[in-house]
Amino acid sequence: MAKTQKGSARNKPFPTLEKARNSINSLFFDNDKHDFAYLKDNLKHKLRRYQESALLYLYWSQIQDNADEQYNQLLFNMATGSGKTDVMAAAILYLYHEQGFKNFIFISNTTAVVDKTQENFFNSSSSKYLYSSPIIIDGERISFNYVNSTFPVNPEENTIYIKLTTIQTLSNELNDPGENGLTYDDLAKFKIAILADEAHHFNVDTKKSNKKAKEENSWESVLDHIRGLNSANRQLEFTATIDVDKPEVYEKYKNKVIYKYDLDQFMNEGYSKKVFRLQANTDNNQKLLNAVLLNEYRKRIAKKLGIPNFKPVMLVKSNRIKTSQQVEQDFLEMINNLSSADLESFILRNQKLNAKSRALSKAYEYWLSQDLSQAVAEIQQDFNLRTTINVNEGGTKGILSDSNDFKNLNSLEDENNPFRIIFAVAKLTEGWDVLNLYDIVRISEAKESITMNTTNAEAQLIGRGARYYPFVYQGRKSYTRRFDTGRDATFENQLLETLYYHTINDSKYIDNLNKSFDKMDLIVNKDGEYDTYTATVKPSFMRTNFYKQGNLYYNKTEKVPDANYASIGDYGINNLTIDVDYNQSTTESNLHDKYYDNVVRESDVRYDVVADFSNPSDYRLIERALARNKFYRFSTMKKYLPMVKSIREFITSDDWLGNLKVQAKVPNEYNQILSPFEKLHILDNALKIIETVKSFV
Repeated sequence: MAKTQKGSARNKPFPTLEKARNSINSLFFDNDKHDFAYLKDNLKHKLRRYQESALLYLYWSQIQDNADEQYNQLLFNMATGSGKTDVMAAAILYLYHEQGFKNFIFISNTTAVVDKTQENFFNSSSSKYLYSSPIIIDGERISFNYVNSTFPVNPEENTIYIKLTTIQTLSNELNDPGENGLTYDDLAKFKIAILADEAHHFNVDTKKSNKKAKEENSWESVLDHIRGLNSANRQLEFTATIDVDKPEVYEKYKNKVIYKYDLDQFMNEGYSKKVFRLQANTDNNQKLLNAVLLNEYRKRIAKKLGIPNFKPVMLVKSNRIKTSQQVEQDFLEMINNLSSADLESFILRNQKLNAKSRALSKAYEYWLSQDLSQAVAEIQQDFNLRTTINVNEGGTKGILSDSNDFKNLNSLEDENNPFRIIFAVAKLTEGWDVLNLYDIVRISEAKESITMNTTNAEAQLIGRGARYYPFVYQGRKSYTRRFDTGRDATFENQLLETLYYHTINDSKYIDNLNKSFDKMDLIVNKDGEYDTYTATVKPSFMRTNFYKQGNLYYNKTEKVPDANYASIGDYGINNLTIDVDYNQSTTESNLHDKYYDNVVRESDVRYDVVADFSNPSDYRLIERALARNKFYRFSTMKKYLPMVKSIREFITSDDWLGNLKVQAKVPNEYNQILSPFEKLHILDNALKIIETVKSFV
C-alpha cells in the first residue's frame, strides 16, 4: 500500500465543523426530526449515509441565529467520486423549500463542468440527470428554469431559477457589462445562493502572500461582491482539493468548512474501486497488450457472472501530443496484425517477466486455457479504430472541451457507446464522471521531466478513475464494493471492482507518485509480492564493521484469517456485564464530592443498569455514546473487527454486544436517579474498557 501517513490537513482544527459535529451528536439534537423525506423522494439516486450527514450539517448551520453572519459561506470538502453533485442537487431543493431561495448561480472554472451540470439539472432524458421526474414537494410540481442573463423580477410560482456559467464569463459580464448585460445592481435585487464547484480554483487571491498583488476584479473578489449584495445570500463551495497546508488558505477556510469526507475514508468504506499500481519495464506496446488482456479478462468474468452490458474502458496517458498519436498508431497496427500464435508467444514470454503480478498471472493463466483464435477475434472486435477515441487538444482546454468528445466521453457507460480505449494528453479533467474506467496506462517518454506537479496530476487522474461502477449483479445494483468479503470474494470477481494503473518503472517517478498519493490520502496498493524500501545512512555509519559485516533480521508475520475473529469472545471479552465505578466516570466531581469523602464499602453501594444492549429502548443512548468515540466509527472498527457487517449488528448481535449489560456502581447515599448525561459518561467509560482490550486493538 502506497499510503504511509495522514496528510497534515487531517490534523488541523476546523471549529465550525467540530461545533456542528458536537451539536448533532449531542443528546439534545434530534437527528430523526429532519429526515429529508422530500429530498429522498425527488432525487434520482438514493442518498448515501455520508451525503445525508453533509445535508444535516448544512441544515444545522442554517438554523443558527447568526447564520447570516457566520454561515453564509460554507465549504464541503468531499472526496473525488463521492457524489458532491448529488449533495449540491439536494442542497438546491433544501434551500428552496426551507430557506426560501429561488435564484441560484452555479459556477465552475471550466465549460466542461458547466455543460455536464446542465445535463445533471435540466436534461431529464439524460442518464446523468440527478432528479426524479417530475419534482414534487408538498403536492406542488417544481420546475427548473435556465437563466441566460439575470433573474426575473416577477418569478413564476413553484419555480427554481439557475444561472450556469463559468467564473470567467461571470466576471467578464459583471466587470465589463455591455448593453442590457448583467450588472451587480441587477443581482442586488435578489436573494441568491451561489454554488461553486471545484472551488479550489477560486482562491488565487488568498494564496498570494503580497496583499497589494491581489486583484480587485479577481474571481474571488467577484464572488465576495455578489455574496455581499444581500445579507441573506449564501455561497456553498464544493471541492475534493483544499490546500489548507497553505496558511492563507487555512485561515480563510478554517471556519467555513462545514463537512469533510476524506478520500481514504471513502475508499475504506467501499464506495470506490480498489486501486493497484502495476509497474513494468516493458515497452509501450507490451504494456498496452497486457492491459488489453486484463481488460478483456474482466469482460469475460462479467459475462460468466451474468452481468449485463459490462464494458471496461482503458485510458492511455501521455505527456506529449506527438507521442500519444504515435502510440495510438502503433497500438492499432499491433492489434490489427495480432495472431493467435503471436498472442500465445507473448503470454508465455511475459509469464516469466511478470510472475510477481497477481493480476497479470491470473490473466495469462486464464487466456492460455482458452481458444486463442477466438480471443484474438474478440480483441480485434473490441479494440479498433471504431472503438478508439483520441482527445489530443492539449493546452488548457481539457479532454471535454470538444462537444463531440463531451457527448462520447460522458456516456461511456451507455450500452450503445462503442468506445473502449481513450488516448489523451490532457489529464482526466474535472467534469469527467466516467465510472467504467478500469485500466490507466502511463506511457514512457524519453527525456521526461519527473516532477511533483506531474505526479500530483497522475494521482488526481487515478483518484477520479477510482469511481465505483454500479453494475447489476444477481438482479441488484450496488454502489459499494460487493466482492470484498463473503463467498463471492474471489480474486477473479474482485477484478470487477479494481482499477489498475500500469505505470513506468522509474524509481524517482514512483517515489514522487507515492508522495502524491499520500498528499491526497489516496490508497494505492502495489500489484506484486514485494515492496521496495530505500534508506539513507550517514557516511560514518557506512565505515563501521556492523554496516560492513553485520546481519539484518526481521520477523516474518503470518496473517490470521478474519474468520478466526467472528465474535466478541474471540477477542477475549467473555464477561457480558461491565461494572463502572460511578465516581470514576463522572466529570462533575465537585458536585458529588460529599458521597466520596470516605471509602465506600461493597454493602453501601447499589448497581444501577445504565444500558442493556438487548433492550431496543436503550439503543439511542448507546448510539450516542458510540458516536462520541472515534474508535467506533465503522471504517475504524472494520480494521479491528473485520467480520462485523454494520454498527447495528455490533450493538444487537449475540455474537457481539447484543447481550452486554453496563452497570454503574453507585453509593446508596446518592439517592437520585442517574441522569441521561451521567449515563452517557458511564457508558463512555464502558466502551473505552472494550476498546482497550489488548487482543482487540
